[in-house]
Amino acid sequence: TAQVESFLAAQSGVLEAAVVAKPCPILGERVHAVVVGEGLDEATLRARCAEHLADYQCPESYSLGPTPLPRNANGKTLKRRIKDELGFA
Repeated sequence: TAQVESFLAAQSGVLEAAVVAKPCPILGERVHAVVVGEGLDEATLRARCAEHLADYQCPESYSLGPTPLPRNANGKTLKRRIKDELGFA
């Protein structure tokens, strides 16, 4: 997940990114990317991921927007909170 997050964060317009597990009734879990930035385009992010990452690393779904990721006092991304907010818990 760190590789996917780093790749997404390096894309134009992306301020930060996190990857969390999205429940899947067939496969158990799928990759979901939460991407923070302005003027983001999901189709472009999908295409770049498909070009540069392994198939299993490519996010199946995305949440795009300007809202900063939740962090603790040490600056660590709170992925459990992200999953709760998305209803993936």
